[in-house]
Amino acid sequence: MWRELIIRAIRNDAKWKGGDYTSEPRASLQMAGAIQLIAGSAPIQMQKNAPTRDAADDYVAEYMKRYASTFDANDTLYLAASAETYGHATHTHAAAWQAYLQQRLLRSTKPN
Repeated sequence: MWRELIIRAIRNDAKWKGGDYTSEPRASLQMAGAIQLIAGSAPIQMQKNAPTRDAADDYVAEYMKRYASTFDANDTLYLAASAETYGHATHTHAAAWQAYLQQRLLRSTKPN
């Protein structure tokens, strides 16, 4: 889902201009950054690194500033779209290792 949200954020940004922009569409890059921050976060570690509201707000502000100033909208769109196209989505991986995991679980619960 988060990939689709990123794709829509960029494609629906009027400043993206179908990919033919002359300056980065910052609003959509900020949205993409926010989605990726949440999707890729490790909550316990983030709580340790930013234990207060002020620390969390500062972290988000710095992350968003850095993301929007270093990432390209077309590159971000391509990465999000290609992850689904080339089978790197989570559900694809789950299908590939599900039988293996079931076998491992059965073996781990059998008494020695």
